Amino acid sequence: MNIAARKQRYLANPDGAITVVHIPARGGSTRVPRKNIHLLGGAPLIAYSICVARSLRGVDRVIVNTDSEEIAEVARAYGAETPFLRPAEISHETALLQDAQRYAMDWLESCGATLAGFVTLYPTSPFRSLARTQAMLDEVRRRTLVGTMVRVPFQWGRVCRERGDGMLEPIAQAAQHSGDLDAAMTEAYRTFLAQRFPGSEHLAAGRLAHIKRTGHFIGIGFHDESPEDGDACYFEIEHPLERIDIDTDEDFALAEEALARFDFGFNIARPEECGR
Repeated sequence: MNIAARKQRYLANPDGAITVVHIPARGGSTRVPRKNIHLLGGAPLIAYSICVARSLRGVDRVIVNTDSEEIAEVARAYGAETPFLRPAEISHETALLQDAQRYAMDWLESCGATLAGFVTLYPTSPFRSLARTQAMLDEVRRRTLVGTMVRVPFQWGRVCRERGDGMLEPIAQAAQHSGDLDAAMTEAYRTFLAQRFPGSEHLAAGRLAHIKRTGHFIGIGFHDESPEDGDACYFEIEHPLERIDIDTDEDFALAEEALARFDFGFNIARPEECGR
């Protein structure tokens, strides 16, 4: 069932619809064995995302989607549901997130659920701002897609724009004609954002950089009949601690140091406080 079909299902039964937080967590991590339950600050890594989800207003169910019974047991200990084990054919190293999302949504609907919102949180981003995450969830009730992004260095010298005759022209060369490189780059950036990340064109007013989507928050709303590829909104993750994404032993060491030494300046979910 695609987004459009799920919207129709919601519109037919809005009163009984639920909002689900979905945390995908494969058991076969390669760089750090058992990464999703590796201890961080004395708690399993996945516990941070579970506790964020449980802290949000308006969430009906928190589901961990895993192929590992060991991860499932840990997830249940911190208050998440693990109603199924993901099949092996969509749990390998190159499996797509969309397959895991689709499997979970199909399973929920096969049990009679109607979805109002479906939010995916990667377990590898432990330091989410609770206030920002709540704001993003609130936005899911008004949008088809809500996501997160970060700015990363970008080599603008390689960027081209399409001329009126259909040929590509380097931005720097185009700026020579207009005499304003900054204006030319900003216009190209705005066009790029509009095409790649609809709803984020306002970011063109800030520092120019390449945009990269992140797994902090991926929300899908089924509340209206807007096009499934439109009505999108992206939140920029700027704080360096909130941007920590764990994939290696070095990332774990950085996160441990952050917990021990730094004042985050925003509230995060701490497993020892959210209970089991």
